[in-house]
Amino acid sequence: LLGKVETHHRQSQDGHILVTCWDGASRSGIFCAAGFLCEQIQSEGMVDVSQAVRMLKRRRRQFIKDV
Repeated sequence: LLGKVETHHRQSQDGHILVTCWDGASRSGIFCAAGFLCEQIQSEGMVDVSQAVRMLKRRRRQFIKDV
């Protein structure tokens, strides 16, 4: 799924992606975290899951409720 979103994003002229789910946070938060971690591993060759969770929670507190 992340690959399909990335392909569409590259082909799009807009540059923005809207991610939503039933409650607007829980599943969307996991999806955004997965995308962030994929980008991090591509650019740095490693991931820091706790940093990703902290960054997402700073931007939207409702994301990733239980850590």
